[in-house]
Order: sequence, then structure tokens, then C-alpha cells
Amino acid sequence: SVCALIPSIFFLVMAVLFFSMREKSAATRSFGLQLFVMFLFFFGYFLGTSIDRPAAAYYRFIVIPAIFGVSFLGLLFVHFYPDRRGTFLTKTAAVVSAVAAVILTSWYVIHNLRHGVPSFRFESHSWEFESSVPDMAVSIGVAVIILLFLGSGLYKTRKAAPGEKVSLALIVIIISVMTLSSSVTSALSKTGGISRGTFFLTQDFLDIAAYFIAAVVYI
Repeated sequence: SVCALIPSIFFLVMAVLFFSMREKSAATRSFGLQLFVMFLFFFGYFLGTSIDRPAAAYYRFIVIPAIFGVSFLGLLFVHFYPDRRGTFLTKTAAVVSAVAAVILTSWYVIHNLRHGVPSFRFESHSWEFESSVPDMAVSIGVAVIILLFLGSGLYKTRKAAPGEKVSLALIVIIISVMTLSSSVTSALSKTGGISRGTFFLTQDFLDIAAYFIAAVVYI
């Protein structure tokens, strides 16, 4: 639970710092919201690891909407940065990600409310729902949205000024690599490929380092 609490505090503090800026552009608000939703993401993990009973499985109802929210807000950031003149591609990618997030999240929640049975997984030392198909759909959905984020971000660098081009490319690549790496280590931890402790430590390091570097580059 400590491994989830530390990044929760980090992202909450970062979100407060971004929202405390006097002059906030649309890109700044999008990035600040990303940081706040990352706080919700890790706080969901904190709740899931702090409760030693079947009800802990419902932490997924916080984590899954949060990761979709972070991905969508990332696309909004790309759309608004470095100016508000987004492209047709970035606007389309944001709309597609929002629709996919609503559909997949709703399906996951409704399926598990009706058919989900919490079970303790010894390989990951956590309570999870036995719902392999919705889990796989969510994983694929997140991966596709991250690829949209990466692709639309790199595409938009073509129209950015030289200095802004480098900043946008760095932010997009760093966050994309971090998210995909966290997804891989999460899958490995659930199948016993790596320990749950190793997963949390890796995820904490990747997420904190990636968003800290991205925030420094952006500011």
C-alpha cells in the first residue's frame, strides 16, 4: 500500500502546483488534470491493496476509468499544445478515445457487477475479478489510445516551432513509453512473471520519473 501511497501524494502535489499557476493555457489545464487523474489512479491502487477482503476487487472501478481518463487528457494536451490550433487528426483521436473509454469502461463495470466474482490471486497477492475477456479488451483499448497519443503527438510536431517541436516530442515519447511499460509489467505481475512488489516499484519509478521530466520540459 505504501508503494501506491507515495505516487498518490506526488501526483496530488504536482496537480495542485499546476492548478495554482496564475495564467493557465488549455494545454496547462489538460496536463494538470492528467496529474490529478493519475492521483486517482494510484489512490485506487492504494485502496485495493489496503483492504484484505473481496470488496478490494472494486478498486478496478477507479483504476480503469482513471487510466482511460489520463489517456484522453493526454490527447487533449497534444491537441492544445503548443497553441490551441489543433489538427483534424488530434481532434479525431480525442473523440475516438473518449468514445472507446466510455464503452469499454461501461462494459467492464456492468459485466463485473452482474457476473464478476472476486477471487484472491496468490501470484499477485491481490483481490481481482475473474473477467479475462473484459480485462483483455481494456488492455487493448488502452494500448490503442496510447498509440493514438504517440502518433498524433509526433504528427503535430511537424507544425510546431523548432523549440516547441522538441518539447512536444519528448513529452509524448516519455509518457507513451512509461504507460506501455507499466502495462507490460502489470500483465507480468498478474501471471506470476514478476512479483507484485517488483511491479509496484517499477510502476512508481516509471510514472514519477516520466511525469516529472515531462512537467519540467513543459514548464
